[in-house]
Amino acid sequence: MDSPGAIIEHLEPVLNQTIHLRQLEFQQLFSIGVASGDLNTMDVTMLYQHAQLAARANWRSTHLWSPYQQDLQSRQHRQLMLVAEMSKAIRNHDFHFEIQPKIVLSTGQINSGEVLLRWHHATLGWVSPADFIPLAEHVGLIYQLTQLVLHQVLSWMQQHANQLHGTTLAINISARDLLQQNFATGVIELCKGYGISPRSIVLEITETSVVSDSGLAVDNAALLRSAGFSLSIDDFGAGYSSMQNIHRLRPDEIKIDRLFVSDLDSNPTNQTLCRSLIQLSLDLHIHTTAEGIETEEQLNLLASWGCHSGQGYFFHRPMSPDEYLGLL
Repeated sequence: MDSPGAIIEHLEPVLNQTIHLRQLEFQQLFSIGVASGDLNTMDVTMLYQHAQLAARANWRSTHLWSPYQQDLQSRQHRQLMLVAEMSKAIRNHDFHFEIQPKIVLSTGQINSGEVLLRWHHATLGWVSPADFIPLAEHVGLIYQLTQLVLHQVLSWMQQHANQLHGTTLAINISARDLLQQNFATGVIELCKGYGISPRSIVLEITETSVVSDSGLAVDNAALLRSAGFSLSIDDFGAGYSSMQNIHRLRPDEIKIDRLFVSDLDSNPTNQTLCRSLIQLSLDLHIHTTAEGIETEEQLNLLASWGCHSGQGYFFHRPMSPDEYLGLL
């Protein structure tokens, strides 16, 4: 009997075939999961459920197919539990935020701060944003989460308007927020309600893959820009971000992902990539911010290439809003 891998390799050319319908071409998207077992001890329904779990896991994989593993089930249970707890936390306003300062590399001054969402659960402890943000995007809770953060941050900015004068705050939004019909107008009205100028807000857009083919997302971005908000593409150079998003979103800033900064002082490839991204931004009159700066050598290299600003433990760790005000 052929192995699952051999069978799937035979199927792959068929699955990858382009479908022609009149003058249109369609490429099928597929994800393959494989489960095996003894039908004397488990039924077909259970095997099918295991294969579905493996197929879902395969979406995040670079492999052609993924086998079912026991930990997939426990991971799914944890995710379902997190979704339920996250829904409660949003209703009860159990999230809070910290701020990580952004530094002008040429002067060392703080010109901005990035708002970072935090969630401490009564029994789970600190839940990482790397866990709950992608999950919120996947299950459709990200819009509610974004609205919660906007209200919290704008209210805080209103209370400390004098101390924050002349600075900006960056708030992360998902590209999926831009797919909401009235997202831009809602954010504009929210700022008006709190008396906050859009020019004091930078909206950092993540997971920009969904922007590429969406006129609605691009229209929302254009409306936000025209209202005075600055737009930033977060984690540029990693994940889904691409040159196409610079063309479509016309950002004021790109943030170089920490992946390229972390070993900048010893990795010639990352040096070339960072230098090229900074030069591209200079040519397009876009600011660059480097994330994850941890050493003086990294700082000096980035500054010498013309990088405008940076964040990282070399300067400051994320801190409470009151601590941030104390630095200004």
